[in-house]
Amino acid sequence: MIHLTRSGTTITRANGELVVLREEFSRVQCIRLRQLIDADLLRTIHERLAHSEFRAFESTAIGRDWTLADPALLHLLYMLANDPPFLQAIRDITGCEEIAMFQGRVYHMDPALGHDDSWHDDMRDNRLIAMSVNLSPAPFEGSAFQLRDRRSGEILHEVANTGLGDAIIFRIAGHLQHRNTELTGSALKTAFAGWFRSHQPDYYAWIRDQPVTP
Repeated sequence: MIHLTRSGTTITRANGELVVLREEFSRVQCIRLRQLIDADLLRTIHERLAHSEFRAFESTAIGRDWTLADPALLHLLYMLANDPPFLQAIRDITGCEEIAMFQGRVYHMDPALGHDDSWHDDMRDNRLIAMSVNLSPAPFEGSAFQLRDRRSGEILHEVANTGLGDAIIFRIAGHLQHRNTELTGSALKTAFAGWFRSHQPDYYAWIRDQPVTP
């Protein structure tokens, strides 16, 4: 229904799909958008990823992985995620009219290196809604997304986001925490993940101050 393509965002509204997504998000605070990034664009992204540098990243409170050090590819993904029709679709689905822009990063997780993730809430920097898009060239095992109630510890939603180009969208709030379960097997996990934020300049104003290297 929602696809990010070379020519911009395409949205089909057949059979009330947007209403269904809005109701599902309201109920479980998380939805999956299948094939959000189309196959042709994914091929370009994978070609660039194959020749891109990744650097070790560690957050004491959350976990460890490798983060993309390729500003040009990152800005391509930013342009997709900040396309105005896509931002409006996310506002419509989540009810977060305050969304101004999306920022994030691309990361690798390698099961052989013990890369991990722990429960956290991402409650900072005006973050309202999070998104994680699966860019993994090969199917990975484990690393299911979980959303829980902070106080009770009850798992509210769980999804294995293993479809290439699929995205999960979920709410950031003080009463919620999320994590990815243990990554198993031998395949790397690669994802484009970040946050829809409020009280920011729009993407086109923000990017003017950002360096881009080929």
